[in-house]
Amino acid sequence: MNESGVKRKFKALYNKVFIQHIESPTTGEGIPDTYICDNGFIAWAEFKYVARWPVRKGILRIDHYTMAQRLWLKNNIDNGGNSILILGVGTKEILYFHQLDALVVGTLTEKDLRKLDKGKL
Repeated sequence: MNESGVKRKFKALYNKVFIQHIESPTTGEGIPDTYICDNGFIAWAEFKYVARWPVRKGILRIDHYTMAQRLWLKNNIDNGGNSILILGVGTKEILYFHQLDALVVGTLTEKDLRKLDKGKL
């Protein structure tokens, strides 16, 4: 699986939710991958993928989760919006991080990330 695979899996799990993927070189720096609306709940979601958890239980680094992306999500939260990070790990796992929890993904261990995982949208 890769980031596109995580998006496909997410869309299959939430097939009744309005999901609009936004991938364009003309959008501003840091704008999330996807707009989601589920029965009045609106959120911007960033999708990320890693092939596996760290072998020695260290910090799960996500080099392609940029500071610009984190800042955009934080600005959205600070202005009353909802921000989500959806993380695919390996071929089967999808973890969900809402609001400020989404900002610390990539700086914590597997154990700590599992504690923050909301388990659903």
